[in-house]
Amino acid sequence: MIAIKVNSLPIAEVIDDIASAFATTYSESCGEFYLDIPAHIGEGNIRGINFDGGMGIIQYDCLLKETVEFQFTLNEVHPLKFLYCLEGSLHHRFENYEEVHEINHYQEAIVASDFFNGHVLQFRPNVHTVVNSLEITRKEFHKKVRCELVTMAEILQNLFNDIDAKKSFYHEGFYSLKLADLFKEMQNFEGKDFLK
Repeated sequence: MIAIKVNSLPIAEVIDDIASAFATTYSESCGEFYLDIPAHIGEGNIRGINFDGGMGIIQYDCLLKETVEFQFTLNEVHPLKFLYCLEGSLHHRFENYEEVHEINHYQEAIVASDFFNGHVLQFRPNVHTVVNSLEITRKEFHKKVRCELVTMAEILQNLFNDIDAKKSFYHEGFYSLKLADLFKEMQNFEGKDFLK
């Protein structure tokens, strides 16, 4: 198993940590960061981009030769993660907890760790896995959606209002086919920079 420690935020630094662990380089174009997985580890790529308002997305599109575990450990409040599994499957667990959650094809999970605990994402070998991780920086995003929170379900209000990460949160379900189409379009879009 390859264990990769990611000790950084924002997404640019996350990609940099992964590239260093893989002993490879990454590229950047207009705020999008991209790395190819080295052939001795597998094939595919990992890319990410930050948006305004505390949101960003990391897309893992990989076929790995052995188990790879991304250990997000950072001595501060971690982002909320909305994990969407487009292909394959993914294992998630909270740092310092034993319980493992399996997220399969067409499933989504909303995960929020407590205090300064992080997340561990594990990808199995020989399984083409595509996962989009929508990353939400709690304090920054809260400023942007503060007024909209009153219209959300109470469980989501509590989640988005927990900017100091006092409680962990895990919820899984299935995402809509419309969202699946949007993710496929994002993955397959060949336009560059501003158009993307």
